[in-house]
Amino acid sequence: MTAGRYVKAVLWDMDGTLMDSQPLWDEAFRRCCRERGGTVTEEHVAGIAGASIERTRGLIAATGAAPSPEDPAAAEIFSRMTAEVEAAVRADPPILPGARRITSMLSEVGLAQVIVTQSPRRIVESVARALGDVFVALVTGDDGLSGKPAPAPYAAAVELLGLRPEQCVVVEDSATGAASARSNDLLVVQVGGGAKHFPGDPGLIVVRDLASITPHLLLWDDSVLPSVRLSAAGSGRASADASASDSGPAGAVGAADVVSGERTYAADELFFSTTDASGRIRRANSIFMRLSGYPRGALVGRAHNVVRHPDMPAGLFRSIWEDISAGGAASAYITNRSSDGGRYRVFATIVPSGDGFLSVRTLPMRTGLRDTIEAVYARVRMVEAASAAGGSSRREVAAAGQAALVEELRALGYRDSTDFTRRTLPDEVAALVAAGVAIPERDVDGPLARVLAEMNGVEVATADLVALLDECGRLVALLGRRSADIDALSARLGRLRDCLREVAADVGSLGSGRENNVSERYREVDALILECVEQLHPLAGQVAELRGDVDSVRFGIALLRLHNLASGFFALQIIDGEDELEANDAVGSLDELAGALRDGAERLTERLSLYHARAELVGGELDDVAGALTAIRHPLLDLLDAASEAGTVAGASVRAARPLVRDGFPEARDLADLAGAVRDLDVPYAAADVEARLVLVEAALAELV
Repeated sequence: MTAGRYVKAVLWDMDGTLMDSQPLWDEAFRRCCRERGGTVTEEHVAGIAGASIERTRGLIAATGAAPSPEDPAAAEIFSRMTAEVEAAVRADPPILPGARRITSMLSEVGLAQVIVTQSPRRIVESVARALGDVFVALVTGDDGLSGKPAPAPYAAAVELLGLRPEQCVVVEDSATGAASARSNDLLVVQVGGGAKHFPGDPGLIVVRDLASITPHLLLWDDSVLPSVRLSAAGSGRASADASASDSGPAGAVGAADVVSGERTYAADELFFSTTDASGRIRRANSIFMRLSGYPRGALVGRAHNVVRHPDMPAGLFRSIWEDISAGGAASAYITNRSSDGGRYRVFATIVPSGDGFLSVRTLPMRTGLRDTIEAVYARVRMVEAASAAGGSSRREVAAAGQAALVEELRALGYRDSTDFTRRTLPDEVAALVAAGVAIPERDVDGPLARVLAEMNGVEVATADLVALLDECGRLVALLGRRSADIDALSARLGRLRDCLREVAADVGSLGSGRENNVSERYREVDALILECVEQLHPLAGQVAELRGDVDSVRFGIALLRLHNLASGFFALQIIDGEDELEANDAVGSLDELAGALRDGAERLTERLSLYHARAELVGGELDDVAGALTAIRHPLLDLLDAASEAGTVAGASVRAARPLVRDGFPEARDLADLAGAVRDLDVPYAAADVEARLVLVEAALAELV
């Protein structure tokens, strides 16, 4: 960005820039003047383009429709013209292509916007509404200011905002308006090209149309200006005298072309940003700057949706916001938009950080899942588009998108967005590690070197944990299957009890003299089955909770490694000169990354403690149920044999019962194996070692403050 400039506001001309109302004014001028007996020439009509109210009244008088500009007739005719134009604008605002896109985008970025025009306020208000009411102020022809090219209109806008001229950029379509802006030392982007510009003016660039304007251009960054800056040599600042002429070489215009390509990066290029509680960017590293295409000063203080890509559904961000606002983490495949209109795709993981949030991005490693999710996003956007077309508010559209997203995730086998995060982050981190992404070492001295060394130490201390990610994943899947098996077994035992009750009743009805023996065996078996059912009933829930514990441990391991990688690589980037220690509070960034790492380490300790406690409980319960199932097979067979001997061998009740017990209960073996798998999961987490290293990191960071 040009030295000393930090753009915070965009000041918009209206007529010819945001909307094409000039034909409406031309026709209203002709009709109203002729109705009062005026003789209207094309020179008169051409003169009202961009004219102030006073000048327009002068042209009305010049046609002979009023005795003088001060005569009430001139004011009356102008009032009629205004009413006609206002009615036409209200009925069908002639908004120029690209106006809604760029003004909406700037609003999301957080730039203040003002309309500065000679048109009456009633018309300006209609245009502002048509563009979504994104403007914080309006400067109009009704404000009693001298018209452009006088400096007053833009001077008033700057004063209204409480900003300095170097903090504002003007978008104009005419030399007259550009002269007004430049006389206030305001930067100008002039739309339309051709012979409207002032050659050689470093504070004015010309673009082809509104579609050529990006936020990056309006932030006046030197990385994009060379492609659009005027090539013609000439005088510096435009003047009111120069504005009266349309002279200048045609074609001496550079246009800002939108680039639709994809920005790429390597797997070891982790990048991050931190925001405040409202989502405004506080800190970021150089890789984020490079991929987003924005200079640091253009990002800090902006809403994070400055990089939001139109391919992303609103429902996703609503879901993310709900998860992180509740204190949880959220991971998602996200396509971001760079300042030149291109894109870069990331796997983002966002967590609370102090009074704000930390987002670490990595290269998506599971590209197949990423592509599947992007197809989901496309379908969710269709739902949102339909909701918007039905007149829904933005909040309602986002809610509709969120509901559609949940249904799509369930169709893919995820319970909700939280389940997606917990299952996907470990897989992405495991893939990163498998690809060889690790914190390099450097033979250097100083506090930063010690930070890097301790992060390397944390990496070594947690290496065995990362190796467990796949094993934990398999145990999670096994616990899920066994939880379903337990439910099915409970239902089977319930059906068996019903069959045996019928068997006992059938024997009793025969009167063969063996009723007492069968009844006694029935009561014994029924008591055993009932005991199994009562054990199984809570066990299904306990197994499901244990599955959640393992899932949580797996997620915690992945999150710990992710934040350690981000911390170590950022320290390395500072050491290697890719990020400046003094720029954007690099120490504060390291402190936030280390804080996230510390939080993750503490939570992993808590998760492991809960897992071990529940594993002992559930393992014992599984063994008990497995033993009980094994113990009831022979009494069951004895009961059925006794019932057959009593004369029910061909009875329906016996025929129904035998298939339920013929093979015994193989589930007993499965449950015993599960108990062994639960007990065998050893998570070698050296919590004390990690804690000691983080203490040393904090001490090193304190030296840098």
